[in-house]
Amino acid sequence: MSVVRMNRYLMHCAGGLILSIGLGSVWGEPPLRTVAEVRALSADQAASGRAVVLAGTVTYVRLTEIDFNFSLHDGTGGLMVYPAERREVRPGQRVVIEGCTSISIHGIQVRQAKVEPGAEGALPIPLGTTMAEVCEGRHEGEFAEMEGVLRAVRLETPEVRPQRLALDFGPRSRRLTVWLLDYPGGPEQFHPGAVLRVRGVVMRWRNPRGQTQNINVLTNSEADVQIRSAAPEPVIQSVAEAQLWNGPEEPAQTIWLDGVVTLVSPDQTWLVLQEGTAAMRVRLAEGMVAGAEPGDRFRVQGFPVLGDYTVALEDARVVSRAPGEPVRAEPFRDAGQVLRNPGLVDRDARLIEMGATLVDLRTRDDDLQVLGLSSAGISFAATLPLHQAVPTQVRPGSKLRLTGLCELQLTEERRRIAKPPDVFKLSLRDARDIRVLQAGPWWTPQRLRVATIMATGALVVLGAWIETLRRGNRRLRAEVAARERAERELANERRRVAAELHDTLEQTLTAASLQIHAASRTLSAQPETAARQLMLANQLVSRGRKEVRDAVWDLRLDEKAVILLGPMLQRLCEELRGGEVRTAFLLRGEDAPCPSHIAVQVIRLVREAITNALKHGKPERVNVTLEASPGRWILTVRDDGKGFEPGAVPGPDTGHFGLVGMEERVQRLGGSLEMVSKPGQGCEVRVMIPREAA
Repeated sequence: MSVVRMNRYLMHCAGGLILSIGLGSVWGEPPLRTVAEVRALSADQAASGRAVVLAGTVTYVRLTEIDFNFSLHDGTGGLMVYPAERREVRPGQRVVIEGCTSISIHGIQVRQAKVEPGAEGALPIPLGTTMAEVCEGRHEGEFAEMEGVLRAVRLETPEVRPQRLALDFGPRSRRLTVWLLDYPGGPEQFHPGAVLRVRGVVMRWRNPRGQTQNINVLTNSEADVQIRSAAPEPVIQSVAEAQLWNGPEEPAQTIWLDGVVTLVSPDQTWLVLQEGTAAMRVRLAEGMVAGAEPGDRFRVQGFPVLGDYTVALEDARVVSRAPGEPVRAEPFRDAGQVLRNPGLVDRDARLIEMGATLVDLRTRDDDLQVLGLSSAGISFAATLPLHQAVPTQVRPGSKLRLTGLCELQLTEERRRIAKPPDVFKLSLRDARDIRVLQAGPWWTPQRLRVATIMATGALVVLGAWIETLRRGNRRLRAEVAARERAERELANERRRVAAELHDTLEQTLTAASLQIHAASRTLSAQPETAARQLMLANQLVSRGRKEVRDAVWDLRLDEKAVILLGPMLQRLCEELRGGEVRTAFLLRGEDAPCPSHIAVQVIRLVREAITNALKHGKPERVNVTLEASPGRWILTVRDDGKGFEPGAVPGPDTGHFGLVGMEERVQRLGGSLEMVSKPGQGCEVRVMIPREAA
């Protein structure tokens, strides 16, 4: 952690301390005054920042450029304290602290502590215990003393300053590490196998779930580690003799082994030694690398430990190495012969050679290639480093001759019933350990899958292409049908326009021609009659012009467009309102969309009715009503004008075409028109248009 991050963290804890002390007094929670009370807190309670006031003795101090903490013991227990500011304290000194609890990888501790140093004195009498008890999770935070056999000596990462000297005790499965910050004698004074008495503070390192990851003893100086007895001379044994080791679980004496290297791990941290017909796995001490090649002769010194099925060597160091002759692999006919019970235990870790058939080849997450194999009806696996290229002839179905280390695998079930292993795997050293006796068929399951996938893909592409053609054909057919439909509609529209012109314009022009012809015959004899006939002809021509405009307007309409009649009639009433005449529009029912060609005819009908009312009736008010129902539209135009006798309405023979034109429009829409009027009672024009006309 950088200095800046540490300062920010301390400022955060300071705020938590002030808040927790203040709220503690408000809520009536007095500060905790013994370590036992603090350790009795749950993780959540400790994380909430409970106020503490403790008095005790300093049992361990860590003071660096960026870090300062110490362990305090008050007779009820011990815990780590992280002061708010740097204060010089020494082991054995009495102190009083005020701070707040928190949780970290070290468990419960006190952060942002205000420290009041007291008198210097002696360390408390250490608690006598054993390393086994400490590894069981007991005595955390205590100032304790214990003895054990040293397994390994190493310098920890230089990234942590000052660099710590680590002394490892116990097997890897239950390891305890002692840290020394002050070691002027250097790491050379400690030798694996020596019995050491250690005095220090017991600490546990936890993961985020609070589970123990490492157990350490923190010492103040080199004087806290005493050599009780020097390391005994190692026992020189053959590999076969070492395989007969049967305890104790934590041996006090190391052994020396001589053998030829048959396998080295990629990271050079473990290797396999074989001598004659016996072999053993050797795991080097942390921080050591073998630097070996298969065929080298090694002498190693380490601690025996019982592995899954046979004995291995842990925390070993290399005593000597020299070139040697590679070990010849022991030949076996098949997997059945490998697992045959007589001599089975001696085959573990040995270099063997056998035949098998490849079933599959895959890659594992730990940078290994896995060959699935079958031999004599028994399935097993062989592993090969990922950087080693498998021969190209190796494919499923290939007959192979393999050379590798036999690793017997004992399942938990067979362990419980004391049965020998019935599963093994081969660890291949490199690609040269694979010899192809007969290449597998070219049509492997993998290639068949690839071909199937490719064929399926081709079929999918072909199907997509065919579907594209089908869609194109459907689109072309739709376009042709639409074009034919448009041509039919155009032809129908031409016929409709021709019929309308024939029914309206042609008749109008014929009537005008007849009036002009009649006027020419009576002009000299009856000039007044001729004048009336010419005026009527003029009116007929005017009506013809209007019919032509209406026909042109109809041609511009989009028959597919729909229009709401209500808004259009409302605007029409507003446009025709003039002088003292008031026009009003009323909609009854729900207005529904109406095709544009019908809407135009309706507007013309209403305009004609309102215009006639304004021109002839002299009304004060004209009301237009639209009743919209699911089956029809009913239009009513009512005025309060002077009215008339319907039978006395002038007709086309006198140049009045309004009523006739209205009746013709209604007839074209399949509707009916009714007109009711009496002198002095206004006029009402009622039009019904069926929705089927749409």
